[in-house]
Amino acid sequence: MVTTIPVIQAVNDVWDTSWKFHKNGKGSMQNANVFVKWYGFNSLVNDVSTDTIRRFKAYCRLEQKYTKATINRKLAAISKVVTHCRGITGFKFVWDTPLIEYEKENNQRKFTFSQELFNRLCETATQKNYHYIVDLWVVLKETGCRIQEVLDLTWNDVDEKFITLKNTKNGDDRFVPIFENVWNILKRAKERGLPRPFPYSQSHCQWVFRTVKKKMGMSKEKEMVMHSLRHTSITTMLRNGVQLDVVQRIHGHSDPRMTQRYNHPTSDDLRNAVSVMFNKQKVNSQ
Repeated sequence: MVTTIPVIQAVNDVWDTSWKFHKNGKGSMQNANVFVKWYGFNSLVNDVSTDTIRRFKAYCRLEQKYTKATINRKLAAISKVVTHCRGITGFKFVWDTPLIEYEKENNQRKFTFSQELFNRLCETATQKNYHYIVDLWVVLKETGCRIQEVLDLTWNDVDEKFITLKNTKNGDDRFVPIFENVWNILKRAKERGLPRPFPYSQSHCQWVFRTVKKKMGMSKEKEMVMHSLRHTSITTMLRNGVQLDVVQRIHGHSDPRMTQRYNHPTSDDLRNAVSVMFNKQKVNSQ
């Protein structure tokens, strides 16, 4: 006997078993409910097909005028519901498992900091008496953490070897290795008696970044944002030979393809990588 599940029941089940425990769970629930209202509260998940998903995408794009990124968030929520239902005993899709075809986003940021530019950023901030923000930037660049993850840290979350990030974007705890430079920054903050490593609001940090950026004469560089420090961290690790799966775990990506989207090798990186092969061949031929 086939188990049938109304879409509203499936979404509520995912909320109870998963989303309500995640930091961004409410957003996922809201995204799923856009599909529920379009598809019909009591319509069966069993009848969802690839064509259903394509028609929903057309509705989001043409009628709701959603951006590609917004549509993809709706699709990710549907994908979670589909996966949940597939795990229920007796459940079957009438038209086979629907294919979730994500929109191709063309607005991905590719900006990364060279060491020279990062030094200039820090020097300009220090001149403006924003030295405390410089410490934050160094931690973001060396760990690749998201801004809010670092701002939410408590003293119980740090030690000499790791930063522990709790209830992250993906709902899992994460352990990020740190080394001398970051550890010294955290020790200094604790010695100053701060209530937590970085007791600042994200809005203040973003304001300081824009102020310093303007002072540098780079206001028109739209892709240069604080999140670029995360892109820089991932690119640097991959450039220096850290394995993709390790970089993925450190930075909290559920899919290695997401990690690859943050990797922005330069033309020199490509040449240096290939030169390793030619140098090996030269040595072996001698």
